[in-house]
Amino acid sequence: MFNGSRDRFFSSRPRHWRRWILPVAVVGMCVFPTPNAHAYIDAATGSLILQLTIGAFLGAMLTAKLWWVKLKLLSGRLFGRAKKDAESGK
Repeated sequence: MFNGSRDRFFSSRPRHWRRWILPVAVVGMCVFPTPNAHAYIDAATGSLILQLTIGAFLGAMLTAKLWWVKLKLLSGRLFGRAKKDAESGK
């Protein structure tokens, strides 16, 4: 019977090869450049790239805003309590 040991085996295996995929691909593209493709980006592809760029930028800005609000709340809790205690004389 299957007892789950296979899942533990595959999840604990080192996956060092994942770190090397992107650098090897970039070096390979630089060392072995392709000839001119004589291609173009049509309107639909350009629109998709523009939408992805704008969406990624707005997502990053929203994430930064949420982290900033959390940081302000945390600092308010940490430093606000000390300020209230000093004012009340405790």
